Amino acid sequence: MGYNPTSTFGSTVLYTAQVAVSATPTALVAASFIGSNEILLQNDPASTVNIRIGTASAQYVSLVPGASLTIPFRVASAIYHSTASGTATLNILARD
Repeated sequence: MGYNPTSTFGSTVLYTAQVAVSATPTALVAASFIGSNEILLQNDPASTVNIRIGTASAQYVSLVPGASLTIPFRVASAIYHSTASGTATLNILARD
């Protein structure tokens, strides 16, 4: 699983990634996402646990498998993810 710039449309570059999410709160950090204007986060439909999204100290937003959240945000490293237990896959699509 990793980060990949995938396509360029005019002045817009799309980035895709898949990240393994565990019970340890982890920052959504990737050099590829620096300067992204919008990030779509999706709990992979094949995941069996919810993914929690939030800050370093609290992840209150819960994504059930298949659910997604779009965040207009420029600092992806401020976004943290975790699970209550087990492992899930977070699908990411970002644009600059």
